[in-house]
Amino acid sequence: MGLALGARRSGDLDSAERHLHHIRDGYAGLSSQAGDHLLFAELGFIAELRRDFPSAAAFHLRSLAIARSLAEPRALALSLEGLAGAASLRLRLLYESCAVYALHVP
Repeated sequence: MGLALGARRSGDLDSAERHLHHIRDGYAGLSSQAGDHLLFAELGFIAELRRDFPSAAAFHLRSLAIARSLAEPRALALSLEGLAGAASLRLRLLYESCAVYALHVP
């Protein structure tokens, strides 16, 4: 997980995602709910950085569902931060599409 976190924070999204998929695929039966929560939150942050709103929202919602079952305040905060970022991305994408449209309207 540390390699994935470091890769994402340094901007190497492909490596971060590769590490996360390795964890998900290789340790699925061993992972705790807390580990799954962080994994889905990180996948959501990567999707957000790639400007992929549907994936970001889906990963963060999955992370939130796990966080609720954990009843762990920091997990809830991380999930809500992720959802806020996804919502912000959606608004930016809508704004950009409206701005492009406005340039082409006489």
